[in-house]
Amino acid sequence: MSFSKIFFTSLILGIGMPLLSNSPAQAQYFIRGDVNCDGLVDSSDVFFLDSLMNHGGPLPACLDAADVNDDGLFFSIADMVYLLRSVDLGLALPPPFPNCGTDPTFDGYTCSVSCCTCTFKPGDTNADDKLSLSDIIVLVNHVFKGGAKPDPACRGDADGDGMLDLTDLVYLVNFVFRAGPDPIPSGVCCQPT
Repeated sequence: MSFSKIFFTSLILGIGMPLLSNSPAQAQYFIRGDVNCDGLVDSSDVFFLDSLMNHGGPLPACLDAADVNDDGLFFSIADMVYLLRSVDLGLALPPPFPNCGTDPTFDGYTCSVSCCTCTFKPGDTNADDKLSLSDIIVLVNHVFKGGAKPDPACRGDADGDGMLDLTDLVYLVNFVFRAGPDPIPSGVCCQPT
């Protein structure tokens, strides 16, 4: 693929789509460098990016993951270098890496799908991989005191209704102290409790 094709593809996909969109972009969860969207950053991502850049291969499902160095430039040689250094030498990539997350920088790139599945536990608001009183306290601070929202929000959505509110607190208290039903999985919060 010639440089001009890559440039114009990048321009259209990276800038044009967000400007022409009628709806705000939905934050998608991904791992930086997971170009083929399989949940791992490994040599298969290097081959996927090489195929895309040099042989006209398919576009990745998550354009943000392919911006490996998070510089806002699409399919650049620097992305390939960063990816090779990460895979071969174990060097860290910009966030979100090595775990799933959202892009902390706005660059206009999006993901057509979330590349992360079952990454978090519903109800595990403090991300310690256990459901306990400390999770209830985090949710109380958010609901009643304007404290930080669990990230992703589905960690605090114990009843699975898409909102963080008093019913989630009641649900979580019943689970922790009364052997109530497990928190309801939703989105990327679908690991068993």
